[in-house]
Amino acid sequence: MLHPFAAERSLREVEALLEGNQFQSVDEINTRLAELTSGGRISEMASAWKRDDPKWRAQELAYNALETDDFAEALRLAKEATDLDPDCTDAQRLMVSLLPMELDNRIQLMSEVVDRAERNLGARFFEEKTGHFWGRVATRPYMRAKQHLGELFAEAGRNEEAMAVFERMLELNPTDNQGMRYPLLALYLTTNEPARTPPCYHAIRMRRSSCARSRGREFWSAGFPESSPKLKRPWHGHERSTVLWSAISPA
Repeated sequence: MLHPFAAERSLREVEALLEGNQFQSVDEINTRLAELTSGGRISEMASAWKRDDPKWRAQELAYNALETDDFAEALRLAKEATDLDPDCTDAQRLMVSLLPMELDNRIQLMSEVVDRAERNLGARFFEEKTGHFWGRVATRPYMRAKQHLGELFAEAGRNEEAMAVFERMLELNPTDNQGMRYPLLALYLTTNEPARTPPCYHAIRMRRSSCARSRGREFWSAGFPESSPKLKRPWHGHERSTVLWSAISPA
């Protein structure tokens, strides 16, 4: 996919164009959406509407950084995004992922990225949205950072901390768009924690009932070493699970 974040970008643009509108029914929302999409210029309209918003522009740069295969370009774009918006979670995560450092330092910095994102979202947001994360585009950079932190814990052999992260992600988003049930189940098996598997099985059942595409999907985490799971994927990631794996370093 040349543009793995195309769907997320489009959803974000629609959300931007609907900001400030008060709708009385779903029909009103659908009517407005039809009006917006009829001209086929949603991206242009959203960009014009948000051109003076540094947070909007920073996230656009972060998407560009996530989609490029060029290491130097990704680093440049992430730096430009953080200059515009120091709170841009995707850009912060990219910077931590791309810069060379020891694993312990990377974990510490990624933890800070996650903590900062949680503070920015706010306690009330978590109270209201727990169980429905990922449905809102605003939650996704945080969920990506949270996933990456869990994977770093797993890479370091800090399995209890990794499981706690993945379990919390399932609480926030039981439909599990990022597929956290798979590494979590593998960690349960790795650490011989059979009593903790029911929530993971519940997530698997929920996801299978809500998304037929999950049927037959393999446990990509099944290749974990016995003691210290180490996960690998392309560093630029993809739409459903965009992760910069710390195991990948520049050539």
